[in-house]
Amino acid sequence: MWCSWYSLFTGISEEIFLDILPGLHDLPFDVFQVDDGWQISLGDWQPNDKFPPAWPPWLQHPLRRFYPGLWLAPLAVAPKSNLFQQHSECCCATSMARRCRRA
Repeated sequence: MWCSWYSLFTGISEEIFLDILPGLHDLPFDVFQVDDGWQISLGDWQPNDKFPPAWPPWLQHPLRRFYPGLWLAPLAVAPKSNLFQQHSECCCATSMARRCRRA
């Protein structure tokens, strides 16, 4: 598996990914994973402005022998995310110094 995190951290974009993909062709794996940096925010699991709203061009790429992977952290929610702003009552603090928020 190739994972964007180890070479790009959150610097991934559709343009960068499409530039990298052909160079992965001869490597011995069959999964590529786009890691952190594709989403609007932790908790808002939609593509940010570095990616189109739908990603079919990736799946139709000539090197589509790779299985696509997409990083998610469903229990991670950033305080600035829409999810937290609209439903903070569903979130708990991880610090022992703060209390969990309750409805």
